[in-house]
Amino acid sequence: MLRPGIYEYIEIVSGNVDFEPGIYVIRGKSPLTSAALSIVGGIVRAEGVLFYITNSAAFDPDSGFPDQGDNSTPAAPQTQTLLPSVMINAALPGIRLTPLKSEGSPFDGLLIYQRRQDFRPIAVVCQNLIGSTTIAGTIYAKWGPVSYTHLTLPTNREV
Repeated sequence: MLRPGIYEYIEIVSGNVDFEPGIYVIRGKSPLTSAALSIVGGIVRAEGVLFYITNSAAFDPDSGFPDQGDNSTPAAPQTQTLLPSVMINAALPGIRLTPLKSEGSPFDGLLIYQRRQDFRPIAVVCQNLIGSTTIAGTIYAKWGPVSYTHLTLPTNREV
């Protein structure tokens, strides 16, 4: 059972993992994958959560510094070959990810929020081919590309 709080990174490769509802601030990256959040295996239940991804190890949740000072004009990225900040393989059965429910909050309905000045890509694969998989909510990355792939059964067509 994981609880809301501040994490350096979250990496799930197998097993059953439950997240309590709330906000998970991730301000570092895995030394193996360089991802802040990596869910690539196992059965994961994260209902009513927000994964707040920041590339600032100095992030302070009380003041929001330095993220709160981000403006709308980004600095140039440091490299053109950025590794993903988030990798989610929701193509496995039993994955259930639903967004934060917090009426009145600017984060209400968000599943993933990436700091505006973070250029890293986000990659999500989802399926409903076998078993039940749920992924819902908004993914926000102002300057980072988001790749969302949803696998479905092909329709029968005559060739």
